[in-house]
Amino acid sequence: MVLPFAEKASRERIDLLNSLSIYSKKLAKDEQALYYLKESLKEAETAKDSVWIGIIYGNLSEYSWQEGKVAETFDYLNKNIELSLRYNELLDAMRANLKLAQYNLALADWKSASKYVIEALALMEDKPYFLTYKVDALKCLADIAYLKGDLKEELKNLKEYLQLKAQLDEQVNNEEIRKISWKFEVEKYEQALKSN
Repeated sequence: MVLPFAEKASRERIDLLNSLSIYSKKLAKDEQALYYLKESLKEAETAKDSVWIGIIYGNLSEYSWQEGKVAETFDYLNKNIELSLRYNELLDAMRANLKLAQYNLALADWKSASKYVIEALALMEDKPYFLTYKVDALKCLADIAYLKGDLKEELKNLKEYLQLKAQLDEQVNNEEIRKISWKFEVEKYEQALKSN
């Protein structure tokens, strides 16, 4: 209902279209989700909003991966990382690195997966919000060790993965994640204000 009133090529319109894409995907309406995502990208390109372009590339990568377009997927995610790092969107860069690690593991390319998971871990902070991502990263590290044939390293990472996964399952439900996420964003915003 709000969309027709959002100014063309504005951050608000880009955000609305991207959100419509996310909600459509959650409702398993992939065709509709992809439509809104492409519309969001058009608006971001018109606005020359590099931050949003990077975020949308990251979202588009999921669809190209599902379609088996590996080169396009990796291109989207690498552009996402490049733009996110350039504009200090470290959280988005971390998520894109983690996706690249997971996709490379699916292709049994443990060397590339290792590079990306290490980059993702370097961008993580020691805060509860990052627990979900740390669990994913540890699973990647265990899988990398398995592909390398390093049983000792695999068991070490699996043990840590299972401990963190149990901790995550115990303490976090969706509502708590949302609250932690908002708290993290507020802290980040307040830090930026102090810096300025």
